[in-house]
Amino acid sequence: MAERLAAALPGLHVAVSSEVAPEIKEYPRASTTAISAALQPLVARYLSAVEAGLDSEKVTCPFFVMQSSGGVMSAAEASAAAHKMVLSGPAAGVLAAARVAENPAYANQITFDMGGTSTDICLIHEGRPRLDRSSQFEGRPLQVAQFDIHTIGSGGGSLARVDAAGLLRVGPESAGAVPGPACYGRGGTRPTTTDAQVVLGRVDPARFLGGEMTLDVEAARQAVLTHVAEPLGIGLEEAALGILDVADAIMARGVRVVSVNRGYDPRDFVLLPFGGAGPMHALSVAEMVDIRTVLVPRHPGTFSALGLATSDLKYDFSLTVDAPVDTLSPEEIEGLFTGLLDRARDRLSRVESLTTGRTENRLARFRYAWQDNDVEVLLRPGAVDAQSLAEALDRFHSQHEFEFGHSDKEARVELVAVGVEVYGVLPRTAAASSEEASSTPAPASVRRVCFRGAGWVDTDVYERADLTSGAAFSGPAIIEEREATTVVPPGARVRVDGDGNLVLTVKGTSA
Repeated sequence: MAERLAAALPGLHVAVSSEVAPEIKEYPRASTTAISAALQPLVARYLSAVEAGLDSEKVTCPFFVMQSSGGVMSAAEASAAAHKMVLSGPAAGVLAAARVAENPAYANQITFDMGGTSTDICLIHEGRPRLDRSSQFEGRPLQVAQFDIHTIGSGGGSLARVDAAGLLRVGPESAGAVPGPACYGRGGTRPTTTDAQVVLGRVDPARFLGGEMTLDVEAARQAVLTHVAEPLGIGLEEAALGILDVADAIMARGVRVVSVNRGYDPRDFVLLPFGGAGPMHALSVAEMVDIRTVLVPRHPGTFSALGLATSDLKYDFSLTVDAPVDTLSPEEIEGLFTGLLDRARDRLSRVESLTTGRTENRLARFRYAWQDNDVEVLLRPGAVDAQSLAEALDRFHSQHEFEFGHSDKEARVELVAVGVEVYGVLPRTAAASSEEASSTPAPASVRRVCFRGAGWVDTDVYERADLTSGAAFSGPAIIEEREATTVVPPGARVRVDGDGNLVLTVKGTSA
């Protein structure tokens, strides 16, 4: 039917569920297909315009688009599978964090991407970001592989207010880019978390964005005073600190959602903040959830762009099986994977001249018979045999115990679906690293900054570019770079590792 429609109506975009969402459960499948059909023409027009612009500028390099599950696809594929792009922006940052997680010391991370309007949080366990295959988009089921990213309405532009009950609220309403925070001087009069940071001296108003934009400190002070301090009957600094406390508590709740609520102990993870505002709040949020170490990567303000630039081509294919495992031989299961791998390899062969290699993952989703909850397991590399299938079932039982609190190795297990991930490795430059040589750097300047429990104190200000591997010092400190500012409260420690990351440890812990 899809082929006949496409032939009869060549100007029509056709979305067919067997291609969009080859999964069981008819309503989520239909919903996903409808979402894809709605997005297809919009995305196709947009990408076509981008391609035309590239042609007019004589740009001849390949044009790839980010997917929600990590990895990129061609613009033509994106036009036909727009539903794979729904969370593609935040996914790029998670993918960059996964590159950092290739270092075994940082294999367990909770990413903390804080921008102007929201914060996106994702858990990476043993170097692999969690995937979600059944999510919601505008209240409708969406069945597509995507990073399991939890988004909360708290960012640098989140507006602070005192509600009718006399309680301080921060977000989810945002000042946006225009007018933006009051300190931007674009007409905004209501206070944001950024205004609170400016009031407390944590942002240099003369060097915002490397000095390209001057902030209006008095406007920030007046906004916090009028809308928070006076209604609550408290001082200006206490009001600004309160705004940050509320914002940090909201973000800490989001960290618990992706960790504690899913059975993971935050103390086993490092917090990796990025985005323009992430490093300003990271240590405070980490303390609230008992995370001991915060890792601020190089260029946190452009970290998501780095993830996109270092991504590989990725092809996901899946197939519903819905049969008891004991009725299938390892050879039959391998045959299912072979068919999917052949499809992915064929797709990859069309752009293989651009790649430097290929990697493949086999995935299987199992559940107990007559149960609804399934668990996805990554199989060991290579063809499926009796041993690898037994190992996969053992991992299923263990993960089911972890996620749902029970397991039964004697119960019948069903193979719900199989899937493959095939990556075409694209060329990229390896990040430079160096030996750590212990040193105590000299601050570029000193300014007065306000911290809870310490008040206004003289605080060393460092240029991020001046901090070499091995540099170490204690807070209070401010570390500045063009796109981000890192806030180090009193008692916290800072060390620069061999890859140029800032390793921050909260009070009472060691790196």
